[in-house]
Amino acid sequence: MPSEPSDAPPPPWRRRLGAALLLAGALVLVLLVWAGIALAAVGSAAQVAADRARDVTSSLGSGQTSGALAAARSAAVAAERAHERADALPLRLASHLPVTGPLLSDARALTAAADTAVGDGAVPVLEAVDRLAAGGDGAGDGAGDGPGRAPGPGLLREDGSVDVTALTEAGAVVHRASAALGGADARAAAVDPGRFPRALREDVAAARSGIRDLARAVARADPALASAPGALGADGPRDYLVVFQNPAELRPTGGLLGTWASLSVDDGRVELTEVGANDDLTAVRAPAASLGEEQRAVYGDGPVRLSNANLSPDFTVAAPLLAGAWVSLGRPEPDAVVAVDPQGMAPLLGDTTLEVPGGPAISADTVVDVLLRRTYLEVAGDDARNAYLSTVVGTVFTRALGDGALTPATLAGVARAASGGHVLAWSPDEDLQAVLSGAGLAGALPAPEPGSARVHLTNVDGSKLDYFLTLTAATTCPSGAAPASLALTLRNDAPEQVPPYVASKLPGAAPTTHTVQVALYVGGDGVGGADGPGGAVGVDAVEVAGAPVGTASGTEARWRWSRFDVDLPRGEDVDVTALVGGPPLEDVVVPTMVRPASADVAPCAR
Repeated sequence: MPSEPSDAPPPPWRRRLGAALLLAGALVLVLLVWAGIALAAVGSAAQVAADRARDVTSSLGSGQTSGALAAARSAAVAAERAHERADALPLRLASHLPVTGPLLSDARALTAAADTAVGDGAVPVLEAVDRLAAGGDGAGDGAGDGPGRAPGPGLLREDGSVDVTALTEAGAVVHRASAALGGADARAAAVDPGRFPRALREDVAAARSGIRDLARAVARADPALASAPGALGADGPRDYLVVFQNPAELRPTGGLLGTWASLSVDDGRVELTEVGANDDLTAVRAPAASLGEEQRAVYGDGPVRLSNANLSPDFTVAAPLLAGAWVSLGRPEPDAVVAVDPQGMAPLLGDTTLEVPGGPAISADTVVDVLLRRTYLEVAGDDARNAYLSTVVGTVFTRALGDGALTPATLAGVARAASGGHVLAWSPDEDLQAVLSGAGLAGALPAPEPGSARVHLTNVDGSKLDYFLTLTAATTCPSGAAPASLALTLRNDAPEQVPPYVASKLPGAAPTTHTVQVALYVGGDGVGGADGPGGAVGVDAVEVAGAPVGTASGTEARWRWSRFDVDLPRGEDVDVTALVGGPPLEDVVVPTMVRPASADVAPCAR
């Protein structure tokens, strides 16, 4: 059979296939260009959303709730626009292509997650908060409740009590938002920033991080708001024991437990039922030995009284002892034990100066100095002093809790004081205790992370000289065979003359020479075992003013502690150096004091 000439036209089927392939290639090219343009638009809208999200964080950090809401609404518009563009036809079609598909699928997933996180998460939560803070009038900072939204009742009633119904409704909003954010976080977490063009990777990673942080923050708030109405008496009266810590006589949780108060809470209304001094609570719960060997080493074998119930830095150990002492007096078990110091009580005074019978007037600006210094100068006699301090507590609570004096500003001030360690709380109710722990109020010893250390001080001379005490801490890195070190500088700036009640009670000691017990807690993997270049975790040796001193040692909640006494003559710096075995110190917690302590942690290579 003769062969077909080489210049003969191709058969029709081949021409049709070639045209189809050419058309398909052109369509893919157009689709890719179209998708690229859409992806750029998505990136631009996502960047706007990320910027507005940062505005939310900044506004919340400065306490501008309504400013944060305005930023969140702006971010919601940008996130919704990005989601719409990512869900447009070109990106939906191109997401099925073999090469670009995974990238475009991730882009669509991320914008959908961001839209959900902002629109169904951040905005509803901030609207709920703004309604509570603004008292339902939409005033706030100008954001209001937004179009189509009914004004909320506000957190506080006209009489200053807490509206537990409004709080319950806000909790329901936060619960729904938390569920939406959980889904958005899971979707965003599956996105791979490495698939994106280099110019977008940082924004993609920031978006994932922002969604994760927002989801976690709301997840922490969710159980707190769920438990808050019950804690405020929505389901029936609750009774609370409040003890006041005196940081002029330091203890590891903050200060000597002196004046106390009993509060009753019902339907958001708080009533002061009783107030007194620590001398009124003379009953004991049990010897510390019943707490176990670790606590026996901390407390010794003697009975646990109010004045020494917080020798452990763990408030979840101290508070049950206080509750037990309360019950041993024939009183009902408190639903919670709250410890507060003068800095924590100051916000309750608002902008009012209160006259207090039997001693100086007090205000938010003066209450710390009055309670920790002037009282000992101006009120003579233990009975008169105890009566005055009890009157202060009663006056402050009566003023703060009655006649509509409790305000959002007051609550915000208490929240700030709590974040600074001036308010601690414990409850025998496991659900409420979990909320207190999540809110950072429980005062529990955290898990001992490698490279962590804590400094705790206990007044051992019965004085009130800690009012004049300062402490600075600094670390050094391990070098060769030498372990890391933790250096403390303690200074006692007491005046030349102090009242006898303020002076040291140690026999033979000068009135203004102060003696404190220092407890250094060191954490790490396998406490007490080999861990890192410094060898065994813990304090290897201690020098005070250049001379070695002996230490007692033990463990508590898997921390290894060392304790020793330090004498602090008036007007002198006393240097303490502790050699610390284990990994380099990366985190040092210093005590809450009248004059704030500080820590300078050196950056060390692991």
